[in-house]
Amino acid sequence: MTASVPSNIEQTDEKQQLLARLRSSRDCYLAVLASVSEEASSIKPGDGRWSALECAEHVAVAEQLMFQNVEKRRRPTDAAPNYEKDAVIQGIATDRSSRRNAPEPATPTGKFRSLREAIAEFTAVRERTLIYVEQQNEDFRKFTVMHPLAGAIDTYQALAIIAAHSERHAAQIKEITSSPAYLAAAQK
Repeated sequence: MTASVPSNIEQTDEKQQLLARLRSSRDCYLAVLASVSEEASSIKPGDGRWSALECAEHVAVAEQLMFQNVEKRRRPTDAAPNYEKDAVIQGIATDRSSRRNAPEPATPTGKFRSLREAIAEFTAVRERTLIYVEQQNEDFRKFTVMHPLAGAIDTYQALAIIAAHSERHAAQIKEITSSPAYLAAAQK
């Protein structure tokens, strides 16, 4: 069941919720990365699995690409917001019970020589995203964005995916750093 168009107060509340989620997920993600040393950042938990550095590259590149999609939004919509889809997106974006293949442009290629470089890129892109959300006065529900995995979604949902994406990979990095391969290699 969809609800009516949000009022200005509801739009302000949604904007504040987005800002809080973007800040919280940034802080969580950076806290997890702070526990990974440069030396250990390339350790992979197994064959075909990413290292913390590869995760960090993916998150930085994917966030940049997702933000560009938000900036390019040009499809206005009069459709009522789909709040149920918000919850589905959040659940899917943070669920680590199954692996997903990253779209090719966001697949790690060794772009960053160090974890520090990947963190700096992520931090810069997230700051740009926060500034964008803070400065926009439009209703994020009134424009659609094409997401490579979610398809057509509203701008609010696209921004929520950005926040959830770094949470998902914070959980992945925790899995990496608690893997036997990582723990054995990190002790050397």
